[in-house]
Amino acid sequence: MVSPAEVIREAGSRSKTILASWSLLKGIIDRHEATIQKRWAKKTRSQRTKILLDTWPNMASSHRPDFEAFRKETEHQRDAGTRYRDAYMWPHINQEDLSNPRTLPLLLNARGRHHPSSFAAFDGGAIHLGIVSKAIVPDFLNEHTMLLNGMTSANAFGKLVNWDEHQNAFKWLHERIQYQPGEGLLILEAQDRLLSFLVACSKQVLHDIPPDALLTDEYPIQPEPTSRSETGVAGFDSLAVMAAEAPYRLPAQIDIERIVSLLSARESAAEDHL
Repeated sequence: MVSPAEVIREAGSRSKTILASWSLLKGIIDRHEATIQKRWAKKTRSQRTKILLDTWPNMASSHRPDFEAFRKETEHQRDAGTRYRDAYMWPHINQEDLSNPRTLPLLLNARGRHHPSSFAAFDGGAIHLGIVSKAIVPDFLNEHTMLLNGMTSANAFGKLVNWDEHQNAFKWLHERIQYQPGEGLLILEAQDRLLSFLVACSKQVLHDIPPDALLTDEYPIQPEPTSRSETGVAGFDSLAVMAAEAPYRLPAQIDIERIVSLLSARESAAEDHL
């Protein structure tokens, strides 16, 4: 078990770093997103991989490394201490996915233009296999809830609330609106490293601009560029692209109408074939 003081101390430190990294990333994306998109698309896969490994050493090589890690270790080995903690903590950070010309720009757009609280539920869900397999064991603190979802103010993001001090604190935890403190600390850890990585990647791509000049008046805020869509992809193939890109987008942006349209087109094609 951990004490309330320990949780408050770690959550406060993590949230401060997260919000500072996010503020910097937002400033970079507001000014340089179109440039980053163009430069990333022009690079070869090996050039993109080099940047990824320079900014995240020993990054997992394949898609969903947590699944691979689960297959490699027995339950006893995980209980004794997994060798693949990073794979369970950041399963969507891998060379196979991020070296794609579209994926990193999508991730930069989502994380740079939206507050970290918008991703708390997704980041908690990403760690799910690690927790249920006991490769990752959250610290336990009873009778407290950590606030992350929807908490856009610096004072509220990562705040620890005692059940006796707030009448809704237990309800929020029970209904999975907010988090058990140990789980909340894992989400903060995941976001802390991810945002630092994205800032470092952006600086690498914009290597010709001095870091202290990135947010100056020399580079005014620009309109958000249009995301490059996949060309020549339709039907179930398009659904596969949407599924592959979902972890790198804002979680709330699910285009239900497009999904229905794609499925309807597939159904019509099947009927015509018959």
